[in-house]
Amino acid sequence: FGESKLAELFDTVYLPLINLTSRGG
Repeated sequence: FGESKLAELFDTVYLPLINLTSRGG
């Protein structure tokens, strides 16, 4: 599990999650 994989996971999971929570309020 390298740094790039972590960044990929962050970009594909965390960011969309924040977006959903922001929209959902």
